Amino acid sequence: MHKNMERLDDYSIRKITSKQDFEKAIDIRVQVFVEEQNCPPDTEPDAHDDHCIHFLAYHNSIPVATARLLPLPQHTGPRKRGKPGRICVLKQYRSKGLGSRILGALEEEALEIGLEELELHAQCDKVAFYERHGYNRVDDDTFLEDGILHCVMIKSLL
Repeated sequence: MHKNMERLDDYSIRKITSKQDFEKAIDIRVQVFVEEQNCPPDTEPDAHDDHCIHFLAYHNSIPVATARLLPLPQHTGPRKRGKPGRICVLKQYRSKGLGSRILGALEEEALEIGLEELELHAQCDKVAFYERHGYNRVDDDTFLEDGILHCVMIKSLL
């Protein structure tokens, strides 16, 4: 193999279990959302973080992507629901399948904790990514969240 080629098995995804790893996730989120996408800096971290299950993807030992899952026990619908969020990959590691892998890990965790459905706020330019993973828009409405156009998407895990 050419020395500049990377193998998918050079990457791993783990649940965050330490304050240090959480800080690494916040650093990735700041780089992607605040610095790259110009979201307000006071959005990282936010009030939901304490209630989420967080994930980090590593290239060898370097953290390169993150995501979180917020269980929604207050949801009043017929299915137990969770909300994926803050899914992001550092720019230089995109188009390597990491977004798909970290989303898959998040969905596996959702099933393990008994969730039946996931609802997320997708940036409108990322809708096709989520559609490829089984998410569907709930309607044609869009809204601004942190200055970026979003829409609501849902996926059944059953």
